[in-house]
Amino acid sequence: MPQINESNDKNQQNLSSDNKPKKVIINKKSNNSNNTEESQASATVKKIKKVVVKKLLYIIKQKNKTLQKQKMFKLQSRENLLIIINLIITEIIAIIIEKEIIKVLIKNQTIEISLEISNIKTLKLLRLL
Repeated sequence: MPQINESNDKNQQNLSSDNKPKKVIINKKSNNSNNTEESQASATVKKIKKVVVKKLLYIIKQKNKTLQKQKMFKLQSRENLLIIINLIITEIIAIIIEKEIIKVLIKNQTIEISLEISNIKTLKLLRLL
């Protein structure tokens, strides 16, 4: 029986000594990963915006070329308005996507932090037992 108690004491000491550094490291990792994930999300949204704008500009150029070949004037004002509206809609969609990605990342971080807090609480309760 004394051997079991000694091993339990050692386990409790290990848990208590491991507990404090893990808490500090986890908080640092959470902050860094949150910042990097947000910057990655905004970078991907910016890339999406650039690709969409480039494709739309390419379409405009192609339409201008075809209209010039047919000896017509440049794009009609109605088509220009439609293209501008499409650009605005894609901008709005990209902003919404960016916000949703950030919301999901924040929710994931809060879940991870709450799990770590509950783990710490259970370890403290185990030490009391």
